Amino acid sequence: MKLLAGRAPDHDDMVALWPRCGFSDARAAVDAYYLAYPFEEHDRHLAAYVQQIADLAVGGGS
Repeated sequence: MKLLAGRAPDHDDMVALWPRCGFSDARAAVDAYYLAYPFEEHDRHLAAYVQQIADLAVGGGS
């Protein structure tokens, strides 16, 4: 839901939640997103955005 909302505060929340989410990688998270929201228009940048979230969560950067 946070990924769908896309509000600025949600980014930091998603970084904090990433280690607890259980996705094996960003692609798995994006696939789950489109399964949950099948009518959303596909965004070619979404996987890169989710990868950035995962990288920040693992690396602890901002």
